[in-house]
Amino acid sequence: MTIRPCHRRGPRGFFGLYAPLACAVVCLVSVAAPAAVTYAHRLYGDKIESVWKDGSWRAEVDVDHSKRVYNGASSMEVTLKGKGALCFSYEKGWSLRRYYALVGWIHGGSEGAQNVRIVLTDTEGNILPAKQGVRFATGAHVEGGQINAQRWQFFVIPVGELKPGYKDTTRIIFYNPSEETMPTFYLDDVGFTAQRVPLFGEGKTEDEKPVERPRRTTHAIYTDGLKNGWENWSWNTSVELDNQDVAAQGKQAILVEQKPGGGLGFGRHGAVSTGGYRALEFYVNGGKTGGQTLNVSLFDEKDQIIATVKVNNTAYIDRGTISPGRWQQVYIPLRDLRATSIDVRKIGIVNAGTSDALYYIDAVSLVK
Repeated sequence: MTIRPCHRRGPRGFFGLYAPLACAVVCLVSVAAPAAVTYAHRLYGDKIESVWKDGSWRAEVDVDHSKRVYNGASSMEVTLKGKGALCFSYEKGWSLRRYYALVGWIHGGSEGAQNVRIVLTDTEGNILPAKQGVRFATGAHVEGGQINAQRWQFFVIPVGELKPGYKDTTRIIFYNPSEETMPTFYLDDVGFTAQRVPLFGEGKTEDEKPVERPRRTTHAIYTDGLKNGWENWSWNTSVELDNQDVAAQGKQAILVEQKPGGGLGFGRHGAVSTGGYRALEFYVNGGKTGGQTLNVSLFDEKDQIIATVKVNNTAYIDRGTISPGRWQQVYIPLRDLRATSIDVRKIGIVNAGTSDALYYIDAVSLVK
């Protein structure tokens, strides 16, 4: 086991601004609920995942710790020196606006009672929330109001509390506001969920009440049925539009059985402008087997392909794979489909594999 020291400098202006850190977060009520949480974008699960890198400073971080593990083969062992931070870093920035909460598991090691703060920075160098951090160890964040020694605890931090604004996030920071070294703690299965998970804590102060998260504007394509003039234009595909075996939202979803090259097609007789929308979003369930390989294609008014992207990509789906027996969010920015402001007449979800595919699709929409 190797403990890797990191002595990188923090975000510009960070040390001066964070002496008076004070804010609040909200957390999960029950022990059973975390099992139902679906990760839409994972930061750590046996390794630092997706586009993120370790940008920590004044910290000793072991990303392959194997003695205290919540799930899988390893966890993160973290020791923060005074004003030090564990930092997930991505220079280009990642949008957090489609997620509901930062979730994961924390273990207080042999001592517990760590005073951790959560901080963001964006592509313009802003420190968020403005001149504040989100305080981790309160009754609104983790069960019992503190990070406990010798056991794992689930945490939930609504993105609305972090106030990411309209710019993409470049750093997600677990910060030690003290001048003293913080007792070692451990993290596992850390990431973002789009679910509205239950919140923890009664009797929160006025400052600790969660920020109301505005509803996103969407153009629905399928939610419990085809919407807004969209029709089934599938090819080489058997489609059951009202299947009630499983559903991500509502009462029913689409059961899809495809030949290689077959497409689940959504089409309209009048094209829809993508102007003002940021992404195509839907949920996929891999059924009994999982492992399907899917592409998404957009078509213009002349039925010509605008662009095609592969769903099996960590940028679009958690871990880049379609899992069996559970729902996963797929979020594809329209810029990746070359469709930031263009008329779209057909959307195809295509079996890009070499064998027949059976899976479920639900909650298909364009989102702002």
